[in-house]
Amino acid sequence: MKESKIIESIINQNNTLLKIQKFYENRNKLQNTIIMDFTEPASNFKNIDLLPSNIGKYNLCELADYTKTWIISKESNHDLKIPCIHYVFLDLNMLIFLDRYIHGHVFEDSTKFVELMNVIKNKAQIFVDTAILESMSKNKNNCRALLISYYKFLNAKELNQFTQDIKLTQSQYDEIDKKIIEAQQLVKDNGILQKFSILQCMVLKSFIIRFQKNPKISKKQRFDELFKYCLRDLCIFDPTELYALAQFFNESNQNYFSKLQPSKKDIVNVSSNIAWDLFHPRLAEEAISYQINFDSPKFPIIYFATNDQELKNYILLNPLRDIIFQKGYAPTNVSTYNADDICGLLNNKKLFNEILDFKNERKSWINKLNFLSIKNDLEEQAQNILDEYK
Repeated sequence: MKESKIIESIINQNNTLLKIQKFYENRNKLQNTIIMDFTEPASNFKNIDLLPSNIGKYNLCELADYTKTWIISKESNHDLKIPCIHYVFLDLNMLIFLDRYIHGHVFEDSTKFVELMNVIKNKAQIFVDTAILESMSKNKNNCRALLISYYKFLNAKELNQFTQDIKLTQSQYDEIDKKIIEAQQLVKDNGILQKFSILQCMVLKSFIIRFQKNPKISKKQRFDELFKYCLRDLCIFDPTELYALAQFFNESNQNYFSKLQPSKKDIVNVSSNIAWDLFHPRLAEEAISYQINFDSPKFPIIYFATNDQELKNYILLNPLRDIIFQKGYAPTNVSTYNADDICGLLNNKKLFNEILDFKNERKSWINKLNFLSIKNDLEEQAQNILDEYK
């Protein structure tokens, strides 16, 4: 059996004991594999020291339930003391609050904001790359000011009212310029643009399906429409985002995407913001994959710092179930809810077979699509719906 198939069979076992047994049976083939599982209450990851989940209204959202971490490897599966490292990704709103605070602005719960930022500063490695990328796509002129405030924060012993007076070195200004150039290049990168445009198309189509005037359609039938659209028109199957958008069709549930309503006039801006909410965890997981050294691993404890309650709800909706580390490869992340769970959300179960139908063809078809044109068409349809609700 191929190594990938063995790993798949391990993580699909019903409990941790069976996963350990399956790993042990195949240990000779898995010498260079470590599985980080997040479903075991009796964790063997004993030196974990989690950061607070929130201080005031400011949240540190974990991408997995790290209190249930079990490390499965060729080494002993008893209590392990493996080094871990905290990675905190700042949401754009947190970076904006940081800039405002450093420039003397007073805002609600600012003392709690300062407290949380100092905890992060003292205990974690901070990433602002995804926030800067979002800022570059919306207001590129603001990026440099945000980064200057961020570097002042890094230079300070702690965040306080005197942080504004911190001086930066020329090399730090050079680093800021470099980050801005990198963000400019990424915003123009076809791969990044395509991924983001796809997410925005999924959000806009969800809005159109839910608010088109056909009240007889059930929430499962609405999800069928989105599922077909993704496979047939966008040539993609993204179970994590599909699972999240399925919650949007449940009208009694206001915890997810509540801003996506006909009462909002600027549907383009709203859909863009929600697409960024979907995109951030993807980018964070991808960025972390480059930080792992298999030979001397420090296991990643990943957080997202935000004061956006809906982003928090989205991140906690479908946490990571496993991370698979293999020597020579980027880590593989497995979410709690995946393809099989999508089938349960469909009204017409036969649609699920379309995932495999034309799978190889879709890989070539997708490269021929003009996602900007598709997005513009969806924006026009969404605007027509807004006009109907006036």
